[in-house]
Amino acid sequence: MESLGNDLEYYEKCFENYLKISNRYVNWLQWIVTVFDENLLPKLKPNGRKDSSPLKMLGIGCSDGTIDYDFVRRWSAYYPKIFNRALEPGDAIENYQQIVTDKPITGATWKFHHQSWEEFCSEVPPGSEKFHFINAISVLYYMEDWRREVMNMYEYLEDGGLLLIVVTADHNRSWKLPEQFPELTDHPAEKVNSKTVEEFLKTESVNFKTVMLRTVVDISSIFEDGSADGKKLLDFLTHVKDFEQTASPEMVSKFKKYLKNGDCTYRESGRILLDNSCGALIIEKSIPK
Repeated sequence: MESLGNDLEYYEKCFENYLKISNRYVNWLQWIVTVFDENLLPKLKPNGRKDSSPLKMLGIGCSDGTIDYDFVRRWSAYYPKIFNRALEPGDAIENYQQIVTDKPITGATWKFHHQSWEEFCSEVPPGSEKFHFINAISVLYYMEDWRREVMNMYEYLEDGGLLLIVVTADHNRSWKLPEQFPELTDHPAEKVNSKTVEEFLKTESVNFKTVMLRTVVDISSIFEDGSADGKKLLDFLTHVKDFEQTASPEMVSKFKKYLKNGDCTYRESGRILLDNSCGALIIEKSIPK
């Protein structure tokens, strides 16, 4: 079976399909209001800064920019100048560039990097440039050594700066699939969740706070014959390209049966819903006394 991560273009299609079905962007944008007002803004208010230089932001794995752009828009209400570096290895970055072209934000400038986090680090070594706010949403799964990369992100922070990391919640049953199906050897859930990140940050004596976001995805299309959305959703959940065509019939049957009747889903109004909650870790770099 071929890893979904080997075909970035198809992965993006599966991810976009997943977002559409789960309505996750809507949930995210509503959730950001709370996280921003209660956890981010109080830490980075302009009157808490020593100078009037631009707020420097770094977005890692920005995808199509929907969430990243909203952060810039919110910060722009408090900072007259913002500089944002946006990293995205996939072609979705073109959509982000179009958003900025169509809806420019006064005082905000962008520098787009069509590259991975690791490629950026090789060009701009950790600590050589500093940022006040860094967001890394659903990207740790795809890093070879996520612990090392978290500390690299921390090195890019200004003193008093904030790093927002979002990963699957440790209580999220949909991401426990590899425990039930060890054949899914490249499944990102094997690597990291909110609890493993919390435990690591504690060992590094890093200040952080965790905020949970509950989301669900309607997976009913997986059980609809001939559904293109269902096929892409199944590939996304297994992290296998063309799962139904390349896995054994026995495994496909077992996997679908688990999704339909296992403890990771529930039914509501005749639909089959899958828990897909996330944990947001808000990391603050201490200001030296």
